Amino acid sequence: MDLKFNQVCINGFEIGKENRNYKFHTDLEPILSLSDVVLTDSLPNELRTEKYIKQYQITLERMKITNKHAMLNPCPPFFRNEEVSIDAIPSDYFVGYEFKKNLLCVQQAIILFCLGITLD
Repeated sequence: MDLKFNQVCINGFEIGKENRNYKFHTDLEPILSLSDVVLTDSLPNELRTEKYIKQYQITLERMKITNKHAMLNPCPPFFRNEEVSIDAIPSDYFVGYEFKKNLLCVQQAIILFCLGITLD
């Protein structure tokens, strides 16, 4: 599938070693300009600070930096005005609720793709 994954947060929270499909960054906005899908995750307690939220919160203004037709898909549970601002949730970018309804189908399709199985 050759998906490119850019993780953005402070040092110490990276999920792995960089490779051709995974890059770690600490500066959010330059990566948003390359993004088609923006995923968020709940913040651990030690990152629920005003400084961190201001630096990394996905807002409507920041979503406007993304590629045309980009999607915002926060991973539940997400907390309004922490990882995602209140104004981003009712926007056209937000696909969280609809996407989650289809998540099992998406996961099954990925498994089939990885196994080389096609459905006619």
